[in-house]
Amino acid sequence: MKNKHLESEIKTLLNNVEKAFGKDSIQYQNLYYYFDILMTVYEYNYGSENDLLEALKALLT
Repeated sequence: MKNKHLESEIKTLLNNVEKAFGKDSIQYQNLYYYFDILMTVYEYNYGSENDLLEALKALLT
């Protein structure tokens, strides 16, 4: 990920949820899943010249 600040913010949020609910909680697992999706989309869009929306449209047609 190019934006190191964003990555550290995500880690901080995950640590806070882990402390509050525990790593095995559904809240932590859901948050981890959502952030994983967001990071993947970010890396796909900003790490390359690919357009994620166009790639998804191509898969659906």
